Amino acid sequence: METFRRSDQVLHYLGSRIVDGVLPPGTVLPKVEVFSQTHGVSRTVVREALQGLEARGLVRSTPKVGTKVRSHHEWQWWNHDVLLWAIESRHGREHLQELTEVRMALEPMAVALAAERAEEHELRDMQVAFEAMRHALGQDLAWSDADYEFHRRLIAGAHNLLLMSLVQGFRQALVRSRRTTIATLKREAGGDPLEASRRVLHYHGNVLSAVLARQPQAAAAAMAELLKAVEHLIVNSDEPPDSAAPPPR
Repeated sequence: METFRRSDQVLHYLGSRIVDGVLPPGTVLPKVEVFSQTHGVSRTVVREALQGLEARGLVRSTPKVGTKVRSHHEWQWWNHDVLLWAIESRHGREHLQELTEVRMALEPMAVALAAERAEEHELRDMQVAFEAMRHALGQDLAWSDADYEFHRRLIAGAHNLLLMSLVQGFRQALVRSRRTTIATLKREAGGDPLEASRRVLHYHGNVLSAVLARQPQAAAAAMAELLKAVEHLIVNSDEPPDSAAPPPR
């Protein structure tokens, strides 16, 4: 268990530095023996971490060359670790914008399908999730969780397993996105968390109302409007990225 925990630390340390650009494409990572001695971890731990990086498409190990950082287009961007490292990097705002652009392509279609396909018990689940958002007004963590659950319930109503799997795969990235938008909302609302949440709650209410009314086009339009508001908040955010992962020890 300890070996896996330490290998995760090394994986996060190297992965975050690669995605942040500290170790750019073409960089040859230190040999296992060197990294092991420098950071005080076993060779087994280092090898497991490098295997994790390779599985995520970040590096390639070849004989006589060593382990080299691959080009950006070869990375497994939908891997939840890679996506989270990107969002927490110094280029996090740009990656959050890219994530929002993907959401704009997917979620309006998803809620339109939900308006057509959702069963009655799923519509009730959506209403429960929306009420949870209302009760979480002013509570940042609870709001983030309730907001994610609301969107998850909407997409579940589309009865499309690929969409559902995709959204679940970037859950942590979506939660991180909500932290950024909440911070911007607070600033624009003069620091009032309740007013900040109320400003965006009505967008969600519009989506829900259209889905409940079985109006696919209205649901898609309402979701597009909501995501445009999200994009505005991300563009105008001034929240610094999370601090980089510390060296393993």
